[in-house]
Amino acid sequence: MDSKSQPIDVLQEVKSLNFPIDQFIIVGSSILSIKGIRPTYDLDIVVSQELFDRCKGEGWEEKEWTWPVGNKKGWLKSGIVELTLECVTDKEVFDLQSLITEADVIEGINFMGLRWLLNFKKWHGRPKDLEDIILIKNYLRDL
Repeated sequence: MDSKSQPIDVLQEVKSLNFPIDQFIIVGSSILSIKGIRPTYDLDIVVSQELFDRCKGEGWEEKEWTWPVGNKKGWLKSGIVELTLECVTDKEVFDLQSLITEADVIEGINFMGLRWLLNFKKWHGRPKDLEDIILIKNYLRDL
Protein backbone atom coordinates (compact mmCIF):
# COMPACT_ATOMS: atom_id res chain seq x y z
CA MET A 1 0.00 0.00 0.00
CA ASP A 2 1.42 3.41 -0.87
CA SER A 3 0.68 6.77 0.74
CA LYS A 4 -1.77 7.66 -2.05
CA SER A 5 -3.98 4.65 -1.34
CA GLN A 6 -7.47 5.20 -0.06
CA PRO A 7 -9.59 2.58 1.68
CA ILE A 8 -11.99 0.94 -0.73
CA ASP A 9 -15.65 0.02 -0.56
CA VAL A 10 -15.15 -3.70 -1.07
CA LEU A 11 -18.70 -4.55 -2.11
CA GLN A 12 -18.85 -1.68 -4.60
CA GLU A 13 -15.48 -2.63 -6.10
CA VAL A 14 -16.39 -6.30 -6.41
CA LYS A 15 -19.76 -5.58 -7.98
CA SER A 16 -18.15 -3.20 -10.49
CA LEU A 17 -16.05 -6.09 -11.83
CA ASN A 18 -19.23 -7.84 -12.98
CA PHE A 19 -17.63 -11.28 -12.60
CA PRO A 20 -19.82 -14.43 -12.72
CA ILE A 21 -20.59 -15.14 -9.06
CA ASP A 22 -19.64 -18.82 -9.24
CA GLN A 23 -16.21 -18.12 -10.75
CA PHE A 24 -14.50 -16.22 -7.93
CA ILE A 25 -13.99 -15.82 -4.19
CA ILE A 26 -12.60 -12.76 -2.43
CA VAL A 27 -9.61 -13.71 -0.28
CA GLY A 28 -7.20 -11.69 1.82
CA SER A 29 -8.01 -8.68 3.96
CA SER A 30 -11.25 -7.63 2.26
CA ILE A 31 -13.28 -9.59 4.81
CA LEU A 32 -11.66 -7.46 7.53
CA SER A 33 -13.16 -4.38 5.92
CA ILE A 34 -16.57 -6.03 5.50
CA LYS A 35 -16.60 -6.98 9.19
CA GLY A 36 -15.51 -3.48 10.27
CA ILE A 37 -12.19 -4.70 11.65
CA ARG A 38 -9.94 -2.48 9.55
CA PRO A 39 -10.01 -0.83 6.11
CA THR A 40 -8.58 -2.52 3.03
CA TYR A 41 -6.90 -1.01 0.02
CA ASP A 42 -7.02 -3.71 -2.65
CA LEU A 43 -8.85 -6.86 -3.71
CA ASP A 44 -7.27 -10.29 -3.82
CA ILE A 45 -9.41 -12.76 -5.72
CA VAL A 46 -9.12 -16.46 -6.53
CA VAL A 47 -10.83 -17.11 -9.86
CA SER A 48 -11.68 -19.96 -12.20
CA GLN A 49 -9.36 -20.76 -15.09
CA GLU A 50 -12.07 -19.49 -17.46
CA LEU A 51 -12.28 -16.10 -15.73
CA PHE A 52 -8.49 -15.88 -15.43
CA ASP A 53 -8.12 -16.47 -19.17
CA ARG A 54 -10.85 -13.94 -19.96
CA CYS A 55 -9.15 -11.22 -17.89
CA LYS A 56 -5.77 -12.08 -19.40
CA GLY A 57 -7.32 -11.69 -22.85
CA GLU A 58 -8.75 -8.32 -21.80
CA GLY A 59 -5.23 -7.05 -21.13
CA TRP A 60 -4.82 -7.48 -17.39
CA GLU A 61 -1.12 -7.17 -16.48
CA GLU A 62 0.63 -10.52 -16.06
CA LYS A 63 2.84 -10.87 -13.00
CA GLU A 64 5.30 -13.54 -11.91
CA TRP A 65 4.80 -15.44 -8.70
CA THR A 66 7.48 -14.40 -6.19
CA TRP A 67 6.63 -16.57 -3.18
CA PRO A 68 8.75 -19.70 -2.74
CA VAL A 69 5.61 -21.83 -3.02
CA GLY A 70 2.53 -21.23 -5.05
CA ASN A 71 0.95 -20.85 -8.41
CA LYS A 72 3.71 -21.15 -10.96
CA LYS A 73 1.32 -19.82 -13.61
CA GLY A 74 1.59 -16.31 -12.20
CA TRP A 75 -1.18 -13.88 -11.46
CA LEU A 76 -2.96 -10.91 -13.01
CA LYS A 77 -3.32 -7.31 -11.87
CA SER A 78 -5.55 -4.44 -12.92
CA GLY A 79 -5.50 -1.38 -10.69
CA ILE A 80 -6.22 -2.48 -7.13
CA VAL A 81 -7.42 -5.96 -8.16
CA GLU A 82 -5.16 -9.04 -8.15
CA LEU A 83 -6.28 -12.40 -9.53
CA THR A 84 -4.82 -15.84 -8.98
CA LEU A 85 -6.00 -19.40 -9.47
CA GLU A 86 -5.35 -20.67 -5.93
CA CYS A 87 -4.28 -19.92 -2.37
CA VAL A 88 -1.30 -21.89 -1.14
CA THR A 89 0.69 -22.67 1.94
CA ASP A 90 3.81 -24.79 2.12
CA LYS A 91 1.59 -27.85 2.74
CA GLU A 92 -1.69 -27.25 0.93
CA VAL A 93 -3.18 -25.80 -2.24
CA PHE A 94 -6.70 -24.41 -2.18
CA ASP A 95 -8.38 -23.91 -5.53
CA LEU A 96 -11.56 -21.96 -6.19
CA GLN A 97 -13.95 -24.83 -5.54
CA SER A 98 -12.38 -25.86 -2.24
CA LEU A 99 -12.42 -22.24 -1.05
CA ILE A 100 -16.05 -21.70 -2.08
CA THR A 101 -17.20 -24.69 -0.03
CA GLU A 102 -16.07 -22.83 3.11
CA ALA A 103 -17.03 -19.31 1.99
CA ASP A 104 -18.81 -16.65 3.97
CA VAL A 105 -21.47 -15.32 1.59
CA ILE A 106 -22.13 -11.62 2.02
CA GLU A 107 -24.63 -9.89 -0.27
CA GLY A 108 -24.33 -12.86 -2.62
CA ILE A 109 -20.53 -12.62 -2.86
CA ASN A 110 -18.17 -15.38 -1.70
CA PHE A 111 -15.52 -14.32 0.81
CA MET A 112 -12.80 -16.31 2.54
CA GLY A 113 -13.96 -16.55 6.15
CA LEU A 114 -12.06 -15.12 9.10
CA ARG A 115 -10.94 -18.49 10.45
CA TRP A 116 -9.43 -19.48 7.10
CA LEU A 117 -7.84 -16.05 6.76
CA LEU A 118 -6.37 -16.38 10.24
CA ASN A 119 -4.63 -19.62 9.21
CA PHE A 120 -3.26 -18.08 6.02
CA LYS A 121 -1.96 -15.06 7.91
CA LYS A 122 -0.30 -17.32 10.49
CA TRP A 123 1.43 -19.19 7.68
CA HIS A 124 2.64 -16.03 5.90
CA GLY A 125 3.81 -14.40 9.13
CA ARG A 126 4.71 -11.01 7.63
CA PRO A 127 4.54 -7.98 9.96
CA LYS A 128 1.19 -6.91 8.46
CA ASP A 129 -0.12 -10.46 8.94
CA LEU A 130 0.90 -10.48 12.59
CA GLU A 131 -1.03 -7.23 13.13
CA ASP A 132 -4.08 -8.70 11.40
CA ILE A 133 -3.87 -11.89 13.49
CA ILE A 134 -4.28 -9.81 16.65
CA LEU A 135 -7.23 -7.92 15.14
CA ILE A 136 -8.93 -11.13 13.99
CA LYS A 137 -8.44 -12.90 17.32
CA ASN A 138 -9.85 -9.88 19.19
CA TYR A 139 -12.84 -9.75 16.85
CA LEU A 140 -13.57 -13.48 17.19
CA ARG A 141 -13.15 -13.32 20.98
CA ASP A 142 -15.70 -10.49 21.20
CA LEU A 143 -18.38 -12.31 19.17
